Amino acid sequence: MDSRQTSTVTMAVLAVICVFMALFGISQVTRGLPTDSIVADEKPACETKTLKAGTKVRASDVTVSVFNASERNGLASKTMEKLITRGFGAGDSANAPSAKVRRVEVRAATSDDPAAKLVAAQFGKGTPVVTDQEQLGIGIVVVVGSNFTALSKGATKAVPVTEDSTVCSPPPD
Repeated sequence: MDSRQTSTVTMAVLAVICVFMALFGISQVTRGLPTDSIVADEKPACETKTLKAGTKVRASDVTVSVFNASERNGLASKTMEKLITRGFGAGDSANAPSAKVRRVEVRAATSDDPAAKLVAAQFGKGTPVVTDQEQLGIGIVVVVGSNFTALSKGATKAVPVTEDSTVCSPPPD
């Protein structure tokens, strides 16, 4: 074979490889995204736990979701980090632009929920526990507004349970 024939054969083989690679690339780009989780053992965000009357609810028993009703960027996530540092389980965290909250509002199914009282205590006296607002996330929901500055120092670490109740609790490790 002379050099012209060798070049022609080489070019033909390279052309076939390029076509094959282009078709393979197009098939990979156009196929659907995987639907299975990349986490092998995905845990639920919380489990329902029954609290007996006479016991105490502690931060480790409560999952909290935090939503930002202010114009301050990152307020919900910063507040969530502080609550996690105090031992609360992490729920949802996002913006709540339609909420009209000036400082802080704790949302729960009932106003006498011991878990809601514990969370409200983290924000200081006078923090309302409301029941007539939309539950934006899982567990006890906190909505922080423009006037919120910091968690209360020396907040209680446990609240007594006066009657049997349930709480959205972080799953065990």
